[in-house]
Amino acid sequence: MEGSCALQGDQCAWVDFRDPRGPGSSLYKSVGGDVYVFDRVHEKLRRVTFDSPATPRPKHNAAVEGNLVAWLETSEVRTVPADINYVRMNRVVRLDLDKGTRCWFDRKQTNARLIYQRRFWGLVGDADHQGGGRATHFDLDTTEIPWTCEPSPPPVEVAN
Repeated sequence: MEGSCALQGDQCAWVDFRDPRGPGSSLYKSVGGDVYVFDRVHEKLRRVTFDSPATPRPKHNAAVEGNLVAWLETSEVRTVPADINYVRMNRVVRLDLDKGTRCWFDRKQTNARLIYQRRFWGLVGDADHQGGGRATHFDLDTTEIPWTCEPSPPPVEVAN
């Protein structure tokens, strides 16, 4: 599991592999994974994505702030396990828990790690994906990004 907590400390989000990961998955190589959010104030754990194992996409760097959850994932469904450290995470996804919408856009490799004041903060790689990179942040509500949006199933509360 990997993820982050909101700066206020009231919520944490992570990619969890408790649900079936897909054939051939192991501790270091995976197909799938789903995003979970824990509300520390109300002590509620919710699963917010539901694509494993039917349409598995590796996910990485889940983050949460208020009603907004964001993470990185591959733009294609993967059926062959891959080391998540070497899979190109080129899709930024945001999920608005209040509106029930999942939006995404594809870009070059990104390594965002934190939501703060509705901005996704992290690193963006160089054009040839050979390391390097620079710090970046962008507004998750901006209309300048060509977001593709669709309704999302509501989060499901699960036992802690």
